[in-house]
Amino acid sequence: MILAADRGRHIDSHDTDDATPGAPGSVCHLMRSATNPEVTHHERFVTLGGDEGPTVTWTAICADQCPSLDDNGVWNCTGCPAKDRPGPLADAEQHVISCTRGA
Repeated sequence: MILAADRGRHIDSHDTDDATPGAPGSVCHLMRSATNPEVTHHERFVTLGGDEGPTVTWTAICADQCPSLDDNGVWNCTGCPAKDRPGPLADAEQHVISCTRGA
């Protein structure tokens, strides 16, 4: 699992087998490296919350296959100091529910 994103260029998107089509995280994006065009990786991202509460983004990157929603990724919260926290999507979902916005 690659945790640090090499912010590359989007090549293609495809549905995944482990999520309901149209649900958050149901699409995997094939990306080409910004620093080495010969290298590609798979990336999944989900945005949770918003409106009344904090927004939490979760991203998982894998070199040669689609990352699972259960794989460790990295999540960030806009409502509190929680940044670059490793964990599966479930951790990010729990944080949206329990975030006290840094209080």
